[in-house]
Amino acid sequence: MKREVEISVVVGTYNRSKLLAAALDSLLDQSGGPPHEIIIVDNNSNDDTRHVVQSFIDAGHKHLRYFFEPRQGRSYALNLGLNQIRGWGYIITDDDFVLPPDWVRNIY
Repeated sequence: MKREVEISVVVGTYNRSKLLAAALDSLLDQSGGPPHEIIIVDNNSNDDTRHVVQSFIDAGHKHLRYFFEPRQGRSYALNLGLNQIRGWGYIITDDDFVLPPDWVRNIY
């Protein structure tokens, strides 16, 4: 059975909305790889992280999902993200990585 999403990419973030936009651009610009989703977990940020992610969702990126984790700490954020994956496999990356366009494909 073919899944709508094969790979889930989980990104935990905290107060790095300016860097997150570039990371999202690179994750959404993956080419030739399997269908993938991007799960952003906002780890109690007080900057405009939610707005940045929502602007990408509003632009039509249907495989981008946003979750808020109020408990501070990377492990809380990643655990929430991992509980939301829809792919058979997952990748964890940081909110400040600008990735090459074949990154997901090469990992797959």
